[in-house]
Amino acid sequence: MAEAAGALGGLHQLRIFIQARVIFMRKTKHMNIVVAALLPALVVFTAAGLLHHGWSNYDQDSPMNLTGTILEFTYENPHGMLELEVEEDSVWTVVLAPALRMQQRGLEESMLEVGGAAEVLAYPHKQGKIEMRAEWISIDGDTTQLR
Repeated sequence: MAEAAGALGGLHQLRIFIQARVIFMRKTKHMNIVVAALLPALVVFTAAGLLHHGWSNYDQDSPMNLTGTILEFTYENPHGMLELEVEEDSVWTVVLAPALRMQQRGLEESMLEVGGAAEVLAYPHKQGKIEMRAEWISIDGDTTQLR
């Protein structure tokens, strides 16, 4: 009788162990699914953060006022951009604001035209690139504050 009780006790412990292992496996499986689902998002957002430049790369102590012809432009996120020809063989890349901000402040995409004139007050890139961050842009006399 004692041997039978001992055997039943051992089976009971084995059953508890197996149930605990099954619960652990389920939780681990769910955790692996969560990690697998979130990992691509983490990679994308980390890469986007590393690729996006900060505004500290622009010299805010040396604003430039340029007028020229729009050669091309983008109206998108994380920010719009345009190529501004200010004189023959002198083209500046002008970094604008995000599309939603430009729209909210009155600079519609339809206002930017290839071949159209634009005036910008912008800060040049500190590393000598022919690139600047626009503080404001004026199209046909309508000025839009971008920052």
